[in-house]
Amino acid sequence: MKYAGAPLSEVPCTDRITTRDHDRIGQADLILFWFLILNVFVIRYLRTAVPLFEVFSFKAWIDWILLAYVLARLVSTRFKLSGGVYIASLILVIVVSINLAVFGFNGLAASTLITILSPLSLFAFFAYLRRSHNDEAFARLSRQVRTILNCFFLLNTPIIYMQIATGSFLMGPFLAINPTVFDQMDGLIGLNGVPVLNFVWIATILFNVERSLSEKRPGPAALAACQFAVITHISIFNDNKMMGLTFATVGFGYVIVRLTRNGSLAKGLLKKLTFAGAGLSALLALFSAGVSGTSGSVANVLQLFWYSAGSVPDPNNERGMLNYLAFSKYGAAGLGSGLATIDPNDRSIHWHLGINSASLLLIQGGIFFLFAVILLYASAAYAIVRWGGGFGLPIFLSVFAIVVMSAYASQPFEDQYLVICLCLIFLLFSLAGADKELRVKPIGRAREAGHDR
Repeated sequence: MKYAGAPLSEVPCTDRITTRDHDRIGQADLILFWFLILNVFVIRYLRTAVPLFEVFSFKAWIDWILLAYVLARLVSTRFKLSGGVYIASLILVIVVSINLAVFGFNGLAASTLITILSPLSLFAFFAYLRRSHNDEAFARLSRQVRTILNCFFLLNTPIIYMQIATGSFLMGPFLAINPTVFDQMDGLIGLNGVPVLNFVWIATILFNVERSLSEKRPGPAALAACQFAVITHISIFNDNKMMGLTFATVGFGYVIVRLTRNGSLAKGLLKKLTFAGAGLSALLALFSAGVSGTSGSVANVLQLFWYSAGSVPDPNNERGMLNYLAFSKYGAAGLGSGLATIDPNDRSIHWHLGINSASLLLIQGGIFFLFAVILLYASAAYAIVRWGGGFGLPIFLSVFAIVVMSAYASQPFEDQYLVICLCLIFLLFSLAGADKELRVKPIGRAREAGHDR
């Protein structure tokens, strides 16, 4: 976009109209949006607890409905994908083709690829929404989302503390499937929902921080600080090991987006990056130096990403052990062991196989396959963020880092509920640093401003 990040007065009228000319989101778009939010906060829990709700399956029909809807909308508006998405897709096609040529193609390989690619329909939907409507529309929507997130936090937190105290409160159907109690200490998120809860928390904190900064009000920031303290305490009990790393990565990315938005990167850069780096270091130190089991030692953190033949990870560091096995036994440095060979449900590889996406993809297709998938997801996520303007490369690298950390922490390449949370975070990124006047303008004034242009 030629005028991304430029003041509104400098953007020609024709360019504004062809990008985001709508200050009110259409009913069909809103219904789909709130249906997705409802899936995270209500339906995900009910799908296991109440068999009737099993019909709400992403893989069976929701992904395909979303994809068809977005494609129809994009075709009607003659929207063109960015070059980055094309390049990332081409790289993935080449890597997958080599893997299939070496290891063969079967139903398992097809199922694996569909599972990995399906969540991209969510990024496409959110990118379409952001591209099709202006900042005023999304400022109003973001306030509604912030209200929902805070209400859910207020409702869900006492339930989690009841689960911590009793070990069974509202957990019965889930303990029957996975009896590990702390895996179910997620309140109303549902079966094995701690990773999803973690990203719901991140979104909640960010929406409050952005509200505080954009409107220069201390109240939302104070609320976010209180929420963060509660989250830290709960994470000790529900074994949310990746809380520190994910919060730090997303938080640092948010700082970078705000610094680069509207050409402010060069203004006090050293000072700002120093404060940001200090905050990041403090957060990482907090979780690597002794918060009872949340992140462990620095060595354990490094073993999540780095392979050393002479250093076997602690067995309690499941993600580190899977990373070690991927390189030592399953050829992760090359092509892996084959998309047509490795079953994600094969617990003979490791009991915790599938706890994160990165190790599974390393085992299936090697480091090049993992890189190609991360690049495609980062490009799709950047399609949401880029509409807010700002210098592209630092923002893209921030998005890329968040996707990398998400892949090593959880299951973004197969868990649509988690991807919805990521899309909310990236939607917030696209609004970060927006003009205060844009964020509080009512619909009537927004329309008048549009006519004045």
